[in-house]
Amino acid sequence: MPTPEGEAEGLDTLQLIATLRLERPEIPHVVLDVAALGPRLAQMALGFGGDELWAPIVSERALRLGGNAHNPSMTRKEAAILIRGAGLVPCERSGPQTYREEQE
Repeated sequence: MPTPEGEAEGLDTLQLIATLRLERPEIPHVVLDVAALGPRLAQMALGFGGDELWAPIVSERALRLGGNAHNPSMTRKEAAILIRGAGLVPCERSGPQTYREEQE
């Protein structure tokens, strides 16, 4: 994965994602690693050309306290809320070219 020059968690990352989307049209998906970016920056990056989130999905997540404070896991509902907050429709990839819209 290319890394941004300068600050890795901010405008440089968003610029890198936008540049990837514009200058590399042959890349079908710009995948955003929620664990590496954090949920807020990953959500913002969806508006800059990212089109897929990658994060551990769990059925239930423990509270983010103590040793679990930086656990990147999220539930499907949390992921859908993150995507809807970016103004997009959450879908799940069920095959190479098949997508299914997530139900609430």
